[in-house]
Amino acid sequence: MVKSRIRSQLQQLSNETEELAAYLVVSGNRALCLEAIEGPQLLRCSYSAGRSQPLHRGASAMALLANVTSDEQKDIIADLALDREQSAALEHELRQVSARGFALSQGAVDSGVWGVSFPIFDAAGRLSGTLSTMAPSARAIRNEKRLIASTEAVALILNESAKENS
Repeated sequence: MVKSRIRSQLQQLSNETEELAAYLVVSGNRALCLEAIEGPQLLRCSYSAGRSQPLHRGASAMALLANVTSDEQKDIIADLALDREQSAALEHELRQVSARGFALSQGAVDSGVWGVSFPIFDAAGRLSGTLSTMAPSARAIRNEKRLIASTEAVALILNESAKENS
């Protein structure tokens, strides 16, 4: 995926939603933010370009983890050193994310931050990253459907362009 294309689409998403738009990838057992575009209203959150978080909390991490290969997923979950109940809850949530096609979170990484994330695939259908929109919960709740739809529309553009450029 061409970095300038991602940045351009992130800018479009941030302009449309007026919220933080970010592109994250799997880096070991972490979700690494490669690019982030702030909306006009700054948001204090743990994701900014170059920062990473554990690959099991928040919409971005869940969208990534739900779409890696099953072997990668098992290895990552094993590395998290969760107890049996936590592992079962995580696996259940991952099945829900897979079935829905995107991930949602509310305060999972940062208190008061809502997020939605859609997986982005390369031309061969392998996960290349995730496109996320993050917003303060109070604003997001009033605009949740619009934020999800806007993020999905840009994810579709990125996924289609990967197919076209193969």
